[in-house]
Amino acid sequence: MARLSTTSAHSEDREEDAIGQMVPARTHRLLVWATLAIGLLVLTEGALRYEHGHPGGGEGVEGVPPGMFVADRHTGVTLRPGFVDPEGGFTVNSAGLRDPERPPPRGAHWLLLGDELAAGLGVGDDEHLARLLELGLSTSRDPAPEVWNGGVPRFGPEQVLMRSRTLSASLRLDPQVVLLAVHLGNDARDAARGPGVDRVVDGRLVEVPWGPWPGSAFNGDRGRGSFLGRRLRRSYAIPAALDLYLEPASSPVERGWSITERALAQLAGETRGTLVVLGIPGRLEGDTAVLEEELARGAALAGRAVDVDAPQRRLEAITTALDVPLILLRPALRASTEPTWYRDRDLLTAQGHRIVARTVLEQLAGRGIGPRLDLARVDAALLGRTPRSQAR
Repeated sequence: MARLSTTSAHSEDREEDAIGQMVPARTHRLLVWATLAIGLLVLTEGALRYEHGHPGGGEGVEGVPPGMFVADRHTGVTLRPGFVDPEGGFTVNSAGLRDPERPPPRGAHWLLLGDELAAGLGVGDDEHLARLLELGLSTSRDPAPEVWNGGVPRFGPEQVLMRSRTLSASLRLDPQVVLLAVHLGNDARDAARGPGVDRVVDGRLVEVPWGPWPGSAFNGDRGRGSFLGRRLRRSYAIPAALDLYLEPASSPVERGWSITERALAQLAGETRGTLVVLGIPGRLEGDTAVLEEELARGAALAGRAVDVDAPQRRLEAITTALDVPLILLRPALRASTEPTWYRDRDLLTAQGHRIVARTVLEQLAGRGIGPRLDLARVDAALLGRTPRSQAR
């Protein structure tokens, strides 16, 4: 009986040893797989961050000629000083502005800020808003200010804010009036994107997957977490143009308007002169035929309703809260018998720029902002311009 008991005890010991060896082996395998999974996640995250920081290849952004942009540590990209596009009639001076060469301002001067509408993409050097405003102001019998054009194509509200700061520092600008051209058709979209999307690769402007821009105060608004996490959750999603006109608004659109409001509030607080906001509609809003074409192509509404007034109401609410003057341009642009937008691009024609300039000057004069104007003299000056660019 004693031998049987001893044998049974040894058998139980061997079974316990076998089980004890199996548990560490299973744990070891789990640890190996967990380590490999974590390593893969780290490598993927690193690859996404590298891709964002070192873009290569890709198609250039449509409508932007090669060489127009250079990299900028504040705004992502900016206009290349000295750039000339003879075909498009687009010239950038040595200071990086779409302006004639001129010394730093010594007297009264205004500053126009905004995206491609302010920069005048699509029209000649003597046809864009800043030049026409300056021309109209020059008809006054009072001393007329220069109008400096700080507009940069594809800029959103955050980049406009940074542009204002860098111009004030580098050129010692202290404008009596700052005109902020808000593109109602895409500024909230550009705010949701931020500076980290457009990059210059081999002289071409390319769009890269979204990522936070170093030093941006609005990175948290655009989504927190890892690059991979945002990619999987699609929290980096950028709204399409039509999304700005749909109600209820999507999360990316809400985020874009929230950033727009904060950036505009900071610009208002930093502007020593008078800040005036110009609400310029996009062509979906200004030309109902374009909107109908977009809907006919089967644009996804996802149960939402089209509301062409949605961006305008948002901007009105922001400027009212900030007590900033607002000039809405849609009525004047729609009333024109000539094309004011290009049919294939969300850009104003030369006629569109003239209408905006005339309307802005009239409303500013009516509010006592700027020199006194004889609108008949302004009309004669503006109508005397023979546009070289034509609506297409």
